[in-house]
Amino acid sequence: GRKSVLPGVSSEACIIHNHRPEMILNPNAVAGVLKENPVHMDMLETAKMLGIDFTVNLVQNVKGEPVGVFAGDLEEAHVRGVEFVNRHFGVSLKDQGNIYLVTPGKPLNIDLYQSVKSLIALTSIVKAGDAIVFYSKCAEGVNSVDMVEPFNVSTNLDEVLKYVTENYKIQMDHTLLLCKLYQKGVKVLAYVPGVEKEILSLMHMTPANSLQEAMQNAIDWEESSSNSHPKIAVIPTPQRAIIKQGN
Repeated sequence: GRKSVLPGVSSEACIIHNHRPEMILNPNAVAGVLKENPVHMDMLETAKMLGIDFTVNLVQNVKGEPVGVFAGDLEEAHVRGVEFVNRHFGVSLKDQGNIYLVTPGKPLNIDLYQSVKSLIALTSIVKAGDAIVFYSKCAEGVNSVDMVEPFNVSTNLDEVLKYVTENYKIQMDHTLLLCKLYQKGVKVLAYVPGVEKEILSLMHMTPANSLQEAMQNAIDWEESSSNSHPKIAVIPTPQRAIIKQGN
C-alpha cells in the first residue's frame, strides 16, 4: 500500500517529516489503527500525489508464504488486505493479563532496534502496573546509536522526550514509541543476550541473566504490588497480529 511510496521510495527528509515526534506521539498513531492515524494519513496523501495506477499487496504467513493477494486501487486494495489480516490474524483478549511474555522472532530478533517492535505492539492493551517479559537474541547488538542516545543523556522520560523533540533523527522513532509504552506505567524485564545490561538499564528495562529469571522477577514484582495471583499472557511475535481487548 502507501508504504511502498512513503517510506519505500521517499527521501530521508520526507520520512523524518512523516515520523516526526508530534505524529508518532499522537494517541491514534498505534499499531492496527488507521482511522485518524496521522502517520497513515500522511503516507496515503503522499502516495496519492505520486499517482499510482495499480498496486499489488501480499499478506504472508509466519513462514513468509503468501496467503492473500489484493490488487487494484492503491487505497482500496490496501483496505481489503487490512480487513483480511484483521479477520485471520486478529487476536481478542477476553481477559487482561498482568504479565506479558513476548519475543519478536525472526528476522526482527537480529538487533534491539528491530526487536522492540514486539514491545511497542503491546502499547494499546497494557495497563499501569503490568509487567512485560521481553526476550530476544539480538546477535548484532543494538544496531542504532540514535535510539539509545536520548536515554544516555536523560534521567527521566520527560527529558528523553524533550531531547528527541529538539534533536530528532529518524531512528529515534522507536525511542518515542518506547516512551509511549513506558508512560502507561508498565515494567519491562528483559533477557537479551546480545545487548549489554548497562544499555538495557539505560533504556528503562530491567535486565536478567535468563528468561526464567526475568519471568520470576516479573512474578515477584507483581506479587509485591499486592497482586497475589498474576495472570500471564504468552504472546509470541505480537507485532504480527492485531491485538485488541474484548470478546
